[in-house]
Amino acid sequence: MIDSADKATIDLFQGQEKRRGRPVTGTAKTNAERMRAYRKNRKEQGVRVVVQRPADLDQLIDDESNLYRQLEVLRQERDEALKRVAELEQQSDKTYFPD
Repeated sequence: MIDSADKATIDLFQGQEKRRGRPVTGTAKTNAERMRAYRKNRKEQGVRVVVQRPADLDQLIDDESNLYRQLEVLRQERDEALKRVAELEQQSDKTYFPD
């Protein structure tokens, strides 16, 4: 029998196990509820998030496309120069080592 005045003695047959972690309160919010409250609080505080585009972004994009065009032209010129070098090497081989 358990003495009702004795608060320090643990009942060995009751089997209460202490759970790990923070105790459950039963008032947990979902992630959506937390985010909704966060946005509401920020709106009430007058905090706004503004993403600004750099003023010269369009110019930078145009410059980049011009650079790609110039790069393509330079690649074509390189390929033509390599072909010409190969032709000249064949001609020089024929000059120094005739068949």
